[in-house]
Amino acid sequence: MSEAEVITACENVCRDFSFMRHFGPWIGPALLASATALIIAFRAYPWQKQLDRSFELDVEKRRAYAAFFASLIDLFGKAHAGDSRAFVDALVVSRKCFNSLVFYAPEEVVSACRDVIDKILEYRDVSEETPSGPIKHYNDALELELIAIRVARDDIVTDDCDSSRVVGMIYRAAEER
Repeated sequence: MSEAEVITACENVCRDFSFMRHFGPWIGPALLASATALIIAFRAYPWQKQLDRSFELDVEKRRAYAAFFASLIDLFGKAHAGDSRAFVDALVVSRKCFNSLVFYAPEEVVSACRDVIDKILEYRDVSEETPSGPIKHYNDALELELIAIRVARDDIVTDDCDSSRVVGMIYRAAEER
């Protein structure tokens, strides 16, 4: 190709849209802006709304998980203390948190969380019968809680750079020691 045959991108666009010069100097940019706005309105906006809804659900899910695992701490404490009324109150709170968790969590998370509550109830029953022998049930309940936390964390982590993934790696490294 000789230098005379080479045209710039700007010249190419001007040639392709030369019909617009008949509409006046302002109509071309106005049409381009309108077309861009329509593309955004029909493509980008629904996509962004879907991302916003997904993000909102993720936030609600994380709150439900946090509330449930916080209620377990109280339930463990009340089960260990031996105060039946306080234990029942803590159990009611944990069940409420569990029920809200059911709306967001996949079946494996729900199952793991249910197992923790069941094991705490079992620990509570055993500790009322023989106060010196329930340590195995308590340890089993703690182990099930760790499993439930891992499963829940895996459900909410969506990115390798997510800080909860880093916390999980540190936690697993500490467990292996």
